[in-house]
Amino acid sequence: MGILGTAAALVPLSVLSVAFLGTPVPVGPPGVYAGAVGGTALLTALAVMVPVRLSLRSRPVDALGVRE
Repeated sequence: MGILGTAAALVPLSVLSVAFLGTPVPVGPPGVYAGAVGGTALLTALAVMVPVRLSLRSRPVDALGVRE
């Protein structure tokens, strides 16, 4: 999950880093990257799990006539 996003952002970030800093490797602590990946993974998990859990909470028989 985080690898695909990193691969997609690698070229634009490298170009900007060369333009501003003169090196293709962005400067900064690795903890910032790990925090961004972890935060994104947590947000994705919550965005998927909370609606699924709420929809599975009701009995299917009770939910059949809800949208009529």
